[in-house]
Amino acid sequence: MNEKDHVICLALDVSTKTGYAILKQDKATQEIVLIEHGCKRLVKKIDNYGNYPWSYLYASRDLVAQLTELVAKVNPDVIVVEETNKGQNRYSQKILEFLHNTLLISLDKYRQGALTPPVFYLSTSEWRKILDQRLSKNDKINNKLVKAAAEAGVKKPSGVKGKVGKKHLSVRWVNETYGLELKMKDNDSADAISLGAAFLRGAKPCDGK
Repeated sequence: MNEKDHVICLALDVSTKTGYAILKQDKATQEIVLIEHGCKRLVKKIDNYGNYPWSYLYASRDLVAQLTELVAKVNPDVIVVEETNKGQNRYSQKILEFLHNTLLISLDKYRQGALTPPVFYLSTSEWRKILDQRLSKNDKINNKLVKAAAEAGVKKPSGVKGKVGKKHLSVRWVNETYGLELKMKDNDSADAISLGAAFLRGAKPCDGK
């Protein structure tokens, strides 16, 4: 799959429902083509993997095994992972960090000590900035109407959508850019596509500081 005239990027939005995207960028034209996207999920609830805390270890191994299989299939030139964000639920945060740790251990074994493929982490704010994913004027007006209706305890006005959030922006950008028809339930895939596209457009990776 790897050729000298293009770069294959595998983007991962790691969680218990990990969105992934495979993108190809032509080195000469810089054109970015979306090859594939989807999600890898835990096959069962974390509690069903055994007693705590081992359930977190076994669950992370299960999902990472799927991701490692994907890496082997794609054989990417570069892997881009979304940086973790601080969550409000400590157990959600715990499984997220378990997943990232297990993934890096698995990738290190896959690479067999070599530096190929390189692995980069990209912060959410950075990829959203590069892709200019922000609320439009109409989005802000819509959200004000939704908020006002909620505060007044009345049904939102006709023609007004629900509150437009960051996940909506990602899905909308991906649909407009790649001609897809993703729904909000597909936001993990949309984030992975956005992540990979931003990296290939020159987004600055995290340095751990």
